[in-house]
Amino acid sequence: FPPTITSGPIQRYQDFQQQMAAPAPLSSSLCLTAAYRITRGYFRKAVLAFVLNEAVTRTLALSRLTVLTSALAVVLLYVYFYFDFAGYSDIAIGFGLLMGIRVPENFRKPFLATTVSEFWRNWHITLVDWLRDNFFIPLGGMQSSRLWAAFLALATMILCGLWHGLTISFIAWGIWHGLVLFAEAVSGSQPLARGRRHGIEYWSRVLWTNARVALGCVLFLPDSTNIFKVVKGFATWS
Repeated sequence: FPPTITSGPIQRYQDFQQQMAAPAPLSSSLCLTAAYRITRGYFRKAVLAFVLNEAVTRTLALSRLTVLTSALAVVLLYVYFYFDFAGYSDIAIGFGLLMGIRVPENFRKPFLATTVSEFWRNWHITLVDWLRDNFFIPLGGMQSSRLWAAFLALATMILCGLWHGLTISFIAWGIWHGLVLFAEAVSGSQPLARGRRHGIEYWSRVLWTNARVALGCVLFLPDSTNIFKVVKGFATWS
């Protein structure tokens, strides 16, 4: 499907086939929704992501990084990835609507997750669903022992890293997330219930979740020199 062919969102063939057989007819409300998603997507990708990328580039260009500037680079990079990819997804979904196809959503408020496993249920949803349905569940999933489920989570994230690219950085990124999910599975860590999503406990868990995910974003930097520069900066206080 042209709007999603490069980076998704990934759609189940059965759902796509049914919609191709009877595409949604164009209407004024559908056109307005599509226009909103496309406009928002281009604003996120061409404006916000561009500004954030420039900020990351200028931060990494500093001769020496400290704890504060390294943390700033990580946060800027993390938010950049969101707006860049969420913007692309908005554009794909909007053009899909104009062609009568409802492309699945790829993001669902991931920054409010209270565990990394919950984060991955709300970030790049269609890829995670594909990995879950075609790898994690067929090998036992959550129906197996807690330890085996933890190993499967680790293997799934390594596979996710390889899906992004056959490089050391992507493999290391997959291992990082896999180890975090392994620890959560072994410890039995669960997302906070809806009624408890407020107060210090909730926001501290949100912060802790995002901190671990954001730290992994450093491994997506194309230049290994910058990766070591950011990591070294966390050991420099002034």
